[in-house]
Amino acid sequence: MSMWHDPDKWYDFDRFQSIRRRMWLFTRLITFRRAGNFLKNLFEFRLRRLQMSSFPPKLIVDTTNFCNLQCPLCATGAGLTKQRFGYMKYDMFKSVFNQVKDKVLFVNLFNWGEPFLSPHIFRIIDDVTKCGAISHVHSNFSLKKAGLVEKIAESNLASLVLSVDGASAEAYQAYRKRGDWDLVTDNIRRFVARRRELGKTFPEIIWKFIVHKHNEHELAKAETVARSLGVDKIQFTPIWADLTPGVSDKPGKDRWAEEWLPVERAEFRFDSRKEPLFETACPFLWTNPVINVDGTVSPCCFVADTKFAFGDLKKNSFAEIWNNDNYRHSRSLFSNEPYKGP
Repeated sequence: MSMWHDPDKWYDFDRFQSIRRRMWLFTRLITFRRAGNFLKNLFEFRLRRLQMSSFPPKLIVDTTNFCNLQCPLCATGAGLTKQRFGYMKYDMFKSVFNQVKDKVLFVNLFNWGEPFLSPHIFRIIDDVTKCGAISHVHSNFSLKKAGLVEKIAESNLASLVLSVDGASAEAYQAYRKRGDWDLVTDNIRRFVARRRELGKTFPEIIWKFIVHKHNEHELAKAETVARSLGVDKIQFTPIWADLTPGVSDKPGKDRWAEEWLPVERAEFRFDSRKEPLFETACPFLWTNPVINVDGTVSPCCFVADTKFAFGDLKKNSFAEIWNNDNYRHSRSLFSNEPYKGP
């Protein structure tokens, strides 16, 4: 269901262990209801249906939009998020999740903030796991709270993706402003040691390296460092050019490109000055809604302003929002099916 060719490069340090993980997750994840919903959703996406009888198989739940870093191309880091800052209340999560938990396959517990700053994150992870769905968290891992890393290793989290863009302090801190390279690498060592003590293979730990002009020379070194730390996989991915908060004019975009786009590693050069940015329909409208910390629903993970929300779960059920005028009209922009409504 991808809307473009995946430019990411993955290196799996233990393929046999990865296959075992996937098989174990598959056996606990798949139920007749989930499988039926997934196939129906796939069918409806292929046909670009406006009215959905299936629920999304994926869900993004923003557990908090607070962050301890100030990454310059993130709306949160740049101070341009038009949302009220806070944590998703546990009762809000429970209310939302109970409406979809028998059909959802994957739950990403992050969007605009650092998830482990949420006081409810471990209760939320447990709820996702108990229902049989797979929980994912992205973290900057530049975290100082005593015992937190060990608690993450002891948790029921399925996948932990670490945003670590460099193999040295200088390259890493070019983008991860206020991040601490030594703290991050020490936290990874402690996590791996604690997981090993427990005899666990979960959470799977993935080093996500965003490739840009200031770190493109360190890809081989990063792979070596990741192996030495005991990371399970490393993912090299382009710096997303449409994460250019507040920049709409061409001179601003040109300055952005000069500052961040890779020069030597052209395969990771993803440029937002290309129009249209993508050629096909955005699958988020059919497969992957975003629940903000305040219970509003956004059409995709790049929407940082709640005035563009498609609905509010404090006022309507998820089923009502999923097929409301906002969703049906937006889907019609990519469909031959006629839309009748405001």
